[in-house]
Amino acid sequence: MEEHAVLAEPDDPVVSEVNVYVTQALTRHLYVLQYPNRPACYSRDQQELLKARIKPVQNKVELEMSLPMDGSNYSNSKGESIVRRIECGVTCSNYERGVMDRQVLTSKPVDMATSRYAIAVLKDGELHLVPLQRTLQLRPDFSYLDKAVMGDQKLAKEREGVDTEEEEEEARPVQVQIARVKSERAEAARKASYHYQQQLLRDEEWVQLDCIGLEEHRADVERGHLFCSCDDQPMDVQELSHTHFLNSMCPIDDPTAEQVSLKEQVRNILINAVVMTFDQLCMLLSNNKSSDQILQCLAAMATLVQCCWVVKSEVLYKDGTSSDFNGISCDLLRSARDHMLFRFTESRVVTRCEISSVVNLPKEEMLQMMEGVSTWQQGKGWQFKLEYDEQFASQYPSIVKQQSDQWKLLHCKSTASARVLTDNSVVSQASDHTTSNHVAMVTNDDASGNDVANQNIPLIGQDLVVMVKKLVDRSVIKLSALKHSLQLLHYEVDDVHLMEALQEAGITEIDCKWLAAEKEKTRLFTRQLMGDHLDKYRPILLDLLRERFTLTYKEVASKIQERLSEKAPREVILKALKDLCTHKNSKWIINGLK
Repeated sequence: MEEHAVLAEPDDPVVSEVNVYVTQALTRHLYVLQYPNRPACYSRDQQELLKARIKPVQNKVELEMSLPMDGSNYSNSKGESIVRRIECGVTCSNYERGVMDRQVLTSKPVDMATSRYAIAVLKDGELHLVPLQRTLQLRPDFSYLDKAVMGDQKLAKEREGVDTEEEEEEARPVQVQIARVKSERAEAARKASYHYQQQLLRDEEWVQLDCIGLEEHRADVERGHLFCSCDDQPMDVQELSHTHFLNSMCPIDDPTAEQVSLKEQVRNILINAVVMTFDQLCMLLSNNKSSDQILQCLAAMATLVQCCWVVKSEVLYKDGTSSDFNGISCDLLRSARDHMLFRFTESRVVTRCEISSVVNLPKEEMLQMMEGVSTWQQGKGWQFKLEYDEQFASQYPSIVKQQSDQWKLLHCKSTASARVLTDNSVVSQASDHTTSNHVAMVTNDDASGNDVANQNIPLIGQDLVVMVKKLVDRSVIKLSALKHSLQLLHYEVDDVHLMEALQEAGITEIDCKWLAAEKEKTRLFTRQLMGDHLDKYRPILLDLLRERFTLTYKEVASKIQERLSEKAPREVILKALKDLCTHKNSKWIINGLK
């Protein structure tokens, strides 16, 4: 009996009981990062998170952190030397200050069963659990040393080529191989091989992430997802009226609503709702807001589809962002979504094939776009979520007419942009080879046979200035090639506006004396200054190129030393030459002649 009494009274009695809740809001996006070991006197607060990116399939994360340069263990001369070596081996360097001022931490998966772990938060006597997606261990990335070695090797080859610049290149035999037609079994075996699977992992594109400070409002919103909304009573949505449903989603008696501007309130509601009628939006906003004020905000944040307001693509897809699935750029997402919305302005029901024939987006991104504004109807297609708002059409016919005209112009622009695909942006490199090497046109036409996609769009003002800057970039371009590139992008520009845009963009004509006979046919343009450390060398190079179209390294170096009374570093001269010329047969030939 005494032994039974001891067992009945344990040494750790229950002090209190708490309810345990599990939320799945962040299950797929919650990672635990293990940072490298550091001295106890060194705080992570001294480092600023500059950039972050992820490969979702591999669950691989890279963080770009600022490197403290004021410490006793940092060598400025070594940091500058490494950056100079890296810049010789790559075309684009991330070290804008010319010194190694950042460090990259890359993740390695931890060999542990992460599914058994969760993040726990105790709040108000309740324990909230969020399952972990993955635990990652961060380690310093030293790939910059490989780039520095590549830069040394490339510089040595160029030095060897310049020393023998008077010698002609020897003819070399070219080996041609004809690939055999592989059977389906051989192709399946190749795709199942370890090498092929590793290649797929290497080819996965990085998805850029937003870096949010701990004290920002958005960080508070994300931390709120750690808690399960267990206090909400279950409700039958089908038995609620439209008014009560909207009020339950966005309460109008929120005390913080008055502290937010009307424009911000409209923006937040539209991003969450995506599509809604004008009456629904007015009910969600404060009662003291007039219809004219709301319409003024809607003009900047939304567009009219079936007389219902849909959030604009540029509001939904911010600059510099990309899709979660395949990392598609925001520019292409905006163009594709605008074309989809234009289809819904013409018909309440569209099919995915009609849109895919023009925008050529992956299936995941396309379905995500269509699910935001429409619902799938078996045997019909994708039907717009809301009915045509007859009341708004009768009250504001001028706005409906204005939005209709804007859609016609916007459709031309979005279709043209959606048809042009490039590596990183609208134009990834400006040269006379732009049309053949960097621009790929989608060959499949619109199923409905729309001719509006082939119409040219007038381009003037700042839009034209930005476009010519992208086309010219750091190189030299012929005026006829510049006009041809604009035509390929379906832009209509007259000569007067084009010359004004070139002047405003700081792009000047190179007055080449050796082009006296064909000056009207071959007009070359470039930017005199780029706002970097090469600006003091570019004018000297351009003066030499005005006299003749071919240069040698020796005469360029001699001219720079004569003008500046100082000897410029070899890698700097070569970098300036590569911007304006092409190296061929031991000579540097000005770009834009072909």
